[in-house]
Amino acid sequence: MAKSVLSLLTGFALEHGVLSNLEDTIDKYDARLKGKPLGAITIRQALNMSSGVDICHWLCGAPNNFERFELHGFLGHPKHRGKNTDQDAVIINWPYGFKSQPGTSFNYSHVDPQLISMAIRAATKMSIAQFMERGLWKEIGAEADAVWLTDAAGAEDVSSSLLACMRDWGRLGLLVAQNGFIGGRRVISDSWFHECRTLRTDEGFLRKGKIAGYDQGYKFYFHHPRDDGAWLRFGGDLGQSIYTDSKSGTCLVILSASNRGGQDYRGLFETRSEEHTSELQS
Repeated sequence: MAKSVLSLLTGFALEHGVLSNLEDTIDKYDARLKGKPLGAITIRQALNMSSGVDICHWLCGAPNNFERFELHGFLGHPKHRGKNTDQDAVIINWPYGFKSQPGTSFNYSHVDPQLISMAIRAATKMSIAQFMERGLWKEIGAEADAVWLTDAAGAEDVSSSLLACMRDWGRLGLLVAQNGFIGGRRVISDSWFHECRTLRTDEGFLRKGKIAGYDQGYKFYFHHPRDDGAWLRFGGDLGQSIYTDSKSGTCLVILSASNRGGQDYRGLFETRSEEHTSELQS
């Protein structure tokens, strides 16, 4: 679910001028990518998992993500877990090229969020943890410290390695469900959530029913269980999820693991959020 938090940090960064424009290329911020193949990918393309990078993590054929990114990026060899890992170096020296034109198709990968991380870290001269603490964690009134796991070089694994207590995950969920408000205060502009919920004409490949083998839509590191964008879901492994509903302003946090992928919770949240919406309307 860390990628959805990275989306919130990206919205905060744009609102406060850390990042200028969604159409900016990553190498505008991280000079190490100048002249490198992945440097020309835009922030929007990376947020939409549409960089076109030749890697397969999910829904794209035989997986090669471990060999091409995770082994040298942040997991390391099982006998020497994490040793000599460096996500930025893998991105900068990417030797595999592209499997599709950037911005034209969905391909879930850990490369795309790492590109966003590189842009934010270069622009702020902070780690993602530092930027999150100042721009988000204090603002939501978090009750406990969070932890980012990192590679050997100290860069956070922004794809999957954020640890937080359940109530603070709930605060993040409420922030999304209430379009940037929490505790009566605005933390992130509602324009960011409009971006997350709305698909442009050229983003039709992200629409629900358009991603082969997947029954939800996707945009800016949020899953779209519904066509109208009212629900945004943080998606974790083995059913870990935060369901958020902008119509009822509610969220449901699931941190337990399930081989069923948490589908039972989806039905439960649909029932409860509709009941709450009816109560608000009456």
